[in-house]
Amino acid sequence: MPDPDRAAVMTVTFSALGPVRAWRDGFELPLGTPQQRTTLALLLEREGRVVTTGELVDALWPLVRSHFGGRDHPDVRLSPAPPPRR
Repeated sequence: MPDPDRAAVMTVTFSALGPVRAWRDGFELPLGTPQQRTTLALLLEREGRVVTTGELVDALWPLVRSHFGGRDHPDVRLSPAPPPRR
């Protein structure tokens, strides 16, 4: 059975200079895809502040907003899929 007190003292350390990396109790954590790492880097940079959907889209897909001339853009990845056509 895990020790409940141990969970209270785990530390997570982040490094955002160079590749984004993270360690928990001295062991490096897998951080996933480049998009997941970019999202984590943005959230770390904006610690304590709101990050809008538009800022996330701009960071993850920088050409999307320029394609739509700076206007709000329909991003299908952030919207539910439309119902299938019959």
